[in-house]
Amino acid sequence: MLHEQERLHGDIAASLDAGSVQDTLDARDAYLRAIEIDPTFPKAWWRLSIFWITQLDAAGVYSDLTGMSRAELRRKYDEAIGNAIRYS
Repeated sequence: MLHEQERLHGDIAASLDAGSVQDTLDARDAYLRAIEIDPTFPKAWWRLSIFWITQLDAAGVYSDLTGMSRAELRRKYDEAIGNAIRYS
């Protein structure tokens, strides 16, 4: 299972780093799926935290993809980064 998680992490990280709005949303969805499979997978939580902090950056190219309030985005970021640290 660890090898599959590492492969999934690499594929999704490349997608998130590379690109388009759709790639960014696909990466978020894939990290959420990875967390459903293994809620203690710290790399998935860490990369998800990057997605949420990017959404909080008002000047960012890929900000405001979710339509969520800043408070909700902050809550999601705090949860993701907290779990990334907790499960590391």
